[in-house]
Amino acid sequence: DDKRVADFMREIPPARAGQKLSLNDGLAVARRAGAGKLVMGDLYKVGAGARVDATVYDVRRGEQLRVVREQTTKTDSLIPTFGRLAGRILNVAPGGAGNAGSIGTTSIDAYQEYIAGVQALNRFDVAEAKKRLEGALALDSTFALAHYKLVLASIYDDAAALQRVKAAPMTFAGMLSSRNDPLRLEHATAAARLSAPLPARERGLIAGLLAHIKGDFGRACTTYGALVAADSSDVEALYGLGHCLYRDDLVEAVGGDTTQLRFRGSWNTALNVLRRAITIDPTYHLAFDPILSILTSSWRRGCRSHDPALGCVPVVPLAALTPAQQQAAVAAVQRMTIFYAAPVRRLGDSLVTVPMPRSVIGTLGGNVVQTDTRRANLEQARMAAQEWVDAGPSELRAHRQLAGILLRLGRLDEADREFARALVGRVLDDPEIAISRIELAIKAGRAGDAIRLLDSLARAYPVGNFHMSVVTMYPVVGRLTELDSAFAGLMRDMMRDLMAAGPGRAPPPDSMRQRVSTMLQYIRMSVRVAVGDAPDSVVDAERSVAEASGGTAACGPMCSAQLVATLGFGLRLPRSSWPTFPGGPPADRRLAPSIALARGDTIALRSAANMLDSVGVAAAASYAADDGASLIAADAYLSLADSSRALAAVARTLDVLMSSTPVETMIASGGSPLLAAMLWPRAMLLRGDLEAAAHHDATARLWYRRFFELWTNADPELQPIVARARRAYSAIGGK
Repeated sequence: DDKRVADFMREIPPARAGQKLSLNDGLAVARRAGAGKLVMGDLYKVGAGARVDATVYDVRRGEQLRVVREQTTKTDSLIPTFGRLAGRILNVAPGGAGNAGSIGTTSIDAYQEYIAGVQALNRFDVAEAKKRLEGALALDSTFALAHYKLVLASIYDDAAALQRVKAAPMTFAGMLSSRNDPLRLEHATAAARLSAPLPARERGLIAGLLAHIKGDFGRACTTYGALVAADSSDVEALYGLGHCLYRDDLVEAVGGDTTQLRFRGSWNTALNVLRRAITIDPTYHLAFDPILSILTSSWRRGCRSHDPALGCVPVVPLAALTPAQQQAAVAAVQRMTIFYAAPVRRLGDSLVTVPMPRSVIGTLGGNVVQTDTRRANLEQARMAAQEWVDAGPSELRAHRQLAGILLRLGRLDEADREFARALVGRVLDDPEIAISRIELAIKAGRAGDAIRLLDSLARAYPVGNFHMSVVTMYPVVGRLTELDSAFAGLMRDMMRDLMAAGPGRAPPPDSMRQRVSTMLQYIRMSVRVAVGDAPDSVVDAERSVAEASGGTAACGPMCSAQLVATLGFGLRLPRSSWPTFPGGPPADRRLAPSIALARGDTIALRSAANMLDSVGVAAAASYAADDGASLIAADAYLSLADSSRALAAVARTLDVLMSSTPVETMIASGGSPLLAAMLWPRAMLLRGDLEAAAHHDATARLWYRRFFELWTNADPELQPIVARARRAYSAIGGK
């Protein structure tokens, strides 16, 4: 590899002094690099052209094998000259080396732009990389390798991805289409079409990337794997193999036995080959990104499809389809696919991911925590991210990744410093950083900073899917109307798409319109319950959802899973009645206290509280994201008049689980946009109450103050809760 040779050369005194190297110098470099052959030579300017002389040596014996020479009369013919020279150096007949030395262009200027683009891409300067590679294609549109590298650059082009998200309609199909850059497939296809003159290795890299872009990860991994088998030090092939193994979401039966499932792509193999790529070439920073993605994942998601070449998400240009066609495409994939998920566990130095149907996972709650995997993986991710930062201190993406990992580990001051380095004076150029800084400000008790950042973000991105993500966070600061409005607009757009009947399709019946209206009303209720309000008509809303789900007021598995938002997180709400639950285990373990209260079974309630408390303890020990189990356990203990156990559970939520939980963590099903962060204000208020009751006045004042500072601009409907908190704060000496 050129960069490795350059590193070795810099260690030779004559090279540092600018002197010509001797044969012994060259042989020393070759032995250091583990090479079998050495080529040394000279480049001469001859009139308007050039001549290249090259001598090939056997490194082990130090013997000369052959001398070759090529000459051209025009500088623009240098690249074909090097191609012919390569074949003679390898001592093969013309064409016998699979076009050895060919790079697919005869333009020196295009090639120079390409090299500059590749160097920029390897250090994650995506804007510069795209500019240079597009410049290369402007000079030579048939340059297959420039098309190939432009695809890789587009994968990491966060700015372009954000523009697609902003422009996409707020529908599920719109969200899917925003993930796909149509130019990515166009350039990958062009690279494959124009790759015939290239050597076999380059054709393989391009074929592997095209399969990857199409979502055919099996074919991609097979292609890259063959290249790695041929040359285990091929950095680009190692990266391609590691990346496709990470992305391969297909679940397969072991030996045809459907009771034993596994993911086709191994994350352990992916980590090994990606780390090898960095070891071989420490400047190839692209490999860091999938390593960090694997190590920071709590879950691995996958699917089984009738078509192994079809991924879990359709890789089709949905943006080019009508709304009705988009809905049909998404529905077709869902019909053909069974979805799975696996908690990421650790066994020694290996990751273990055993796929389970999502319906089974629902009965286990939001987390499946049995080991200290999360903490160990985050520490490994932190070390890898620090290695990336050390290798590329000017790369903003490296600082951003390290900051996010430090935030997960609760190292807030260090994370703050890394975010500052990633921003370099900018505020909203990277909205993901802005969201992370909002999270950091909330966790650090800087409510004013969090509110200012959230408002700035909403103003900067007022429409589209990203706006929906932003307004979903507003209830955390006590503002519900923004989310009400955005979700009503989303439902309206969905109904408009459904009503756009195509040929042979009838408009949806009135019952569907009624079902959408029912869910919208329930969602409004669920958000208010999550933040600690007690809205009227919760029982009526739950009954409507039960009837819409199963046609009766009885709450079966599907219904109860949808009602976690109010049944689980509204455990102590005043209510006139509970739904009728069927026998058997709950659809979600967080419903166990509700079922016990509905049946008036205090023994079962104590058992359910202890079970969820244990879940919270395990999650806290493993740095797992909070699914609300500890807060539900606290409410269950309060229903049993056990305030000491309730205080321990809510303290765990704030002292440990809040630290390890991303602000955007979803914690409910059935369409309710509930975030774990929505529970934090009510947990703060509850902790203040419980600490005050235990006469821990200083701690109570801390949490009361953090609560009402976070809700300083809360909606009028929530101001009575804020006023009560202020009175309680004053009653124990708060000023």
